[in-house]
Order: sequence, then structure tokens, then C-alpha cells
Amino acid sequence: PYRQTAFATESTSDRLHTESAQVSITMPGAASCKDSTLYLPPRMTFVLPETELRYRAARAGGPGGQHVNKTSTKVEVLWDVQRSPSLSDDQRSLIVKKLANRIDKDGVLHVSAAARRSQAQNRQAAIDRLNDLVTQALKVRPQRKPTAPPRSANEARLAGKKKRSDVKEGRKPILNED
Repeated sequence: PYRQTAFATESTSDRLHTESAQVSITMPGAASCKDSTLYLPPRMTFVLPETELRYRAARAGGPGGQHVNKTSTKVEVLWDVQRSPSLSDDQRSLIVKKLANRIDKDGVLHVSAAARRSQAQNRQAAIDRLNDLVTQALKVRPQRKPTAPPRSANEARLAGKKKRSDVKEGRKPILNED
């Protein structure tokens, strides 16, 4: 049994679970059609087959008593970003740039999860974390247009400063010049 997960960028309510062998990364604005496939803008669409993901299990620390000492519950998901045919060059460069601290010298993205007591739960947690990382990396921030404050805002700021100055000036004692 394989799982197809439709990854959402903002909420976890957009997830689908079906019998399939691929993981789909979706972006906001996706409209679903009658066969439950999510359609995306062309520049942000790619399907990540589960065959591109490798999993490694290891012993994890933390709660669990003797169980955690005897079983390999920590899961690490490995995805070769540099050689992935699922990505366009633009997507690949965005992911490599934004997730550079998680990508090793061979171009493999490492995501691990060890918080849960079972390997299956940690595997799902690692896939969810991979989802969040990739969707955040693929978000393109709009370029800021530098603007100057309007003249009315400057005048209002200076008027407020003048009023406050007058209030403080009124608190000073009056000196007699005799």
C-alpha cells in the first residue's frame, strides 16, 4: 500500500489519502476536478514519485523506555534534489537556495523525525515536514517596491511631536525674574 498525499501550503485540511505510489506537492490556488486530482498553475506543478524518496531508520532517544532502546523508530527521509526529474530548473534552484542547510554536498535533502514512538508515525511526520519545507521553499516573495512616507504622515508626526513638546514645556516650573 502506497499513499498519495496532496500537500497544502497553508492548512492540513487539503490532504488526500488514496492508494497510489506518488507524493504530490501542491500550491495555493489549486482547483480540484471530479477525479480528485489537484491541478496547479503550470510553473508550480510537479509530482514527486515515492520511488524518489529513500527512508533510513535509526534508534531514537526520548520517551519510550526500553522500547526506544530496542527498536529503530527514528526515520530520516532522503530526497535527491539535484537529480530529481520531477523538478524544473527554477524549482530546483529555489529549493537548493532556501534549503541549503539541509542539503548535503551530494544534493540530497535530509528530513528526520523522532518524536513519536512508532516508525510509521515518524515516517508520516517526516513526510509532512518535507511537505512543509518544500512548499515554503517554493513560495516566491513578491519584490518590495520602496516607497517614501506621504507628506501628510510626516506633518502629522511633527505635529504630534510639537504637541508633546508643548505638554512637557507646560510642566516646567515658572521662574521669577526679580
